[in-house]
Amino acid sequence: MPVLAQQVAGLGVAQRGGDGGAAVPRVEVVAGALGASGKAGEPALQAQRAEAIGPVCERYDIRMGIHPDDPAWPIFGLPRIVTGKEQIERLLKAVDRPYNGLTLCTGSLGSKQQQGEILDIIETARGRIPFAHVRNLKFNSPRDFEEAAHLSSDGSMDLYLIMRKLYESGFDGIIRPDHGRMIWGEKAMPGYGLYDRALGACYLEGLWEAIAKDRQ
Repeated sequence: MPVLAQQVAGLGVAQRGGDGGAAVPRVEVVAGALGASGKAGEPALQAQRAEAIGPVCERYDIRMGIHPDDPAWPIFGLPRIVTGKEQIERLLKAVDRPYNGLTLCTGSLGSKQQQGEILDIIETARGRIPFAHVRNLKFNSPRDFEEAAHLSSDGSMDLYLIMRKLYESGFDGIIRPDHGRMIWGEKAMPGYGLYDRALGACYLEGLWEAIAKDRQ
């Protein structure tokens, strides 16, 4: 997933309509990068940016997804811009177009220890989520947490409920396991262990298949 610029986390391509379907470019925008200078990240200015690049997005069928701040509280003196349902809803309504969407990151939004809000956000942003970063957290105290294995029983979040809500919302975007621990003696960039992310991808695929078959 190549990095395009400081405001863009990556570019992925999803297929619509099965094999041979039209490819839909999706660009992930980082809220923190937009807000690094303080006022630059205010929702109104974010909406102005989304409106300004709208014609290009619509011309080339690009769907953007803003990534929530991580964690969901101020750190190192930097303001937080997108931390929960209220800010997400305001941003989506400010530019009410399909290309102006949300990257649903359960780790970032889950840092508030309010899984119910994540389920509400999925419903609020129905049809406007091009990316989903689905991972688990284990809390030791309200602001003391660590990344856990994706299995629901290994952390504080129920990934089955999140995946089920995504399925029920008609989600057709890109899902990634996001982060991973370093296991089995692996040495990698912290937070991006290959083996644990591979296990997470298999777990999420299994949940999705089970949810889909349960509804047949």
